[in-house]
Amino acid sequence: PCLTSVANERVKRLVKLRTSHRARRETGSALLVGADVIAECVVRVAGDSAVQPRRLRTLLVRDGAEQHADAAELLAAARAQGSARGARVPTFLASDDVMNKVAGVGSADGVVAVAEVEVPAAGDAASAPDWAASMNRVLALDTVQDPGNVGTLLRTALALGWGGALMLGDCCDVFNDKCLRAGRGAAAKLPTLRVGDSKAGAGAALRALQAEGFTVVAAEPPRDEHEAAAARDVLQALSAEHRVCLVLGSEGQGLSAEAKAACAGGSVSVPQDPGSMESLNVGVAGGILMYALGSGAEAAD
Repeated sequence: PCLTSVANERVKRLVKLRTSHRARRETGSALLVGADVIAECVVRVAGDSAVQPRRLRTLLVRDGAEQHADAAELLAAARAQGSARGARVPTFLASDDVMNKVAGVGSADGVVAVAEVEVPAAGDAASAPDWAASMNRVLALDTVQDPGNVGTLLRTALALGWGGALMLGDCCDVFNDKCLRAGRGAAAKLPTLRVGDSKAGAGAALRALQAEGFTVVAAEPPRDEHEAAAARDVLQALSAEHRVCLVLGSEGQGLSAEAKAACAGGSVSVPQDPGSMESLNVGVAGGILMYALGSGAEAAD
């Protein structure tokens, strides 16, 4: 069937998944826009035992693009998932108007498909160690609300081989459409765990990771040269550590007191030219620090 009306109830529900954090939380679903992003999360992870393919709940393919290679790959994946589950994945063609509306873009020309996929529910502090059991490097974001920064950090973490991202406090929803665009869909592939909205939960989750062998460190700009030197020493030593959790706060507020108190491994920062700039964008600083800390694979060998 082809969806042609933006007033269609299914179309309106998919739009709400893109625009509403509450809708995503209540349904356990998120909307992925773009055939390549969907394929990365549904098809191309199938051979990676560490990453579970996302469960398709609905697939829309732009009318006229059914023979497009990416669209054909997704349609085949939907059929395969349906066969494995014993229930067909609802699959529809969509007019340009419908695709524009659902995807939230001005033109559907570049959008071959959109998909509703299943996403994990939020956890709690006690679940953090089990979630991170197979990881050497964890990125923790403490109330980082800018979707561009969050998407950039998740994309960088995935590219550098980090295990996952722990979302603490009132962080931006990783399936926010702006976050997904900034991260090129990294949120749908990198394992993430949201630990409530409470500040107390942030500290408890970090302490739980520490109890399981993680060195938990805060990313904070130094106040003087003495702190800068100490941060450099910590950063150099940590690159050889087996398990590290790097905690980043928002640019405006920094780390919460609860998260900072749980960072028993000390502080790290990016060395800067004295007097040049007060601080770096959190997405840039986090990327540099993740690169400096490595993936932990060498330390594990």
